[in-house]
Amino acid sequence: MGRPAEGLGKRGGAPKIGSRERVLRAAWVLSLGSPLTAAYAAYVGTSEVLVADLVRSISESIALLLSWLAYRMVQRSPDRNDGASVRSTYGRVGVLIALVMWISALLIIVGVIAGLRNPQAVANVWAGMIVAAGGAAHNIWFWRRYVLISRQDTTAFFGSQWRFYRAKTVVNLSVLVSLTASTLLAGRGWSPYVDTAGSIAVALFMVVFGFGSLRQALAGMR
Repeated sequence: MGRPAEGLGKRGGAPKIGSRERVLRAAWVLSLGSPLTAAYAAYVGTSEVLVADLVRSISESIALLLSWLAYRMVQRSPDRNDGASVRSTYGRVGVLIALVMWISALLIIVGVIAGLRNPQAVANVWAGMIVAAGGAAHNIWFWRRYVLISRQDTTAFFGSQWRFYRAKTVVNLSVLVSLTASTLLAGRGWSPYVDTAGSIAVALFMVVFGFGSLRQALAGMR
């Protein structure tokens, strides 16, 4: 990964280096609210998807923290013009993010298996729906923001950021669809398994994203 571009003119360009770091920091700070709202939704509602979404929110906050710290470290390093050193730093962080995602996915799968022993009907998921819809809107904003940055900074780092938020948006919408379907189908004997399927989908997202992060990390370290 080479050194990011130094910035653009006043109109319609990506933020300068300092501004980019602030965007990354803001993304992490704002992400801290996601586990709190997800925890409330999981507390008031009866749904495996809400628990899975809580685990996902925590892991994503960790991933965003690692991304911000990695960028900050690179920009403050005397070796920031050394492509090999920069790639190595981002590569190590990518491996850590992959591990976080896989561990979180494993926790979700363990919860799903435990829930299959005594499936419960989904109830009181209104808070979860609001959280999922709000999360999708939040992620779309950052998705667009990072797309604008990556148009000027063609390094893989910011490209991975907008893809990350695109994936987050898809999962938020998947959670919303799962909760809506479970609510509409409430009363049917098999409706709890819709919730189970939604939890598995969240876990699969984390597994796939983990592999993508690892693949990119290993490619960058070569």
